[in-house]
Amino acid sequence: FFFYKLQAGLQRDIRVRELLTEAMEQDGFELFYQPQFQADTCRLIGFEALLRLKNQQAMPSEFIPIAEQNRQILEIGRTVLKKAVQQLAAWQAKGYNLQRIAVNFSNQQLHDATYPAYVQALLEQYKIKPDSLEIEVTESIYLDKSLLTLDFMEQLLRLGVRLSLDDF
Repeated sequence: FFFYKLQAGLQRDIRVRELLTEAMEQDGFELFYQPQFQADTCRLIGFEALLRLKNQQAMPSEFIPIAEQNRQILEIGRTVLKKAVQQLAAWQAKGYNLQRIAVNFSNQQLHDATYPAYVQALLEQYKIKPDSLEIEVTESIYLDKSLLTLDFMEQLLRLGVRLSLDDF
């Protein structure tokens, strides 16, 4: 009995890995934007970018852990960031006064040594003020006091990017 459940779970993981590979090759990701409001004024101040598969064959709670396991999250994280920055630039070009756009950041992305330079290049390319970008990190990243983590976060802060805690 247990063997069949285990086998079904492994088969599903393999299928989700295939879906992720297809999504990366065929622009199969889309972002949904959850509004963020200032609590005291109820004024819209920005959005959080939420990643979904266009074909809806797997939910983020299923595909994100698998993407982290096989390190596809590095490329996916860059794709999310680029799409979010492009969208913020488009909204600002239309005259919308949004203060920021937030993107989630995976622990695995700490191993992407050129990510801060990528962030800076996107901000310059799309003429976005650095404090308009908020990178949401989990408390486990925030509590990690390793030199790698501290240096990585310091690089982002030096760019002027906002960091916030997510899932606390």
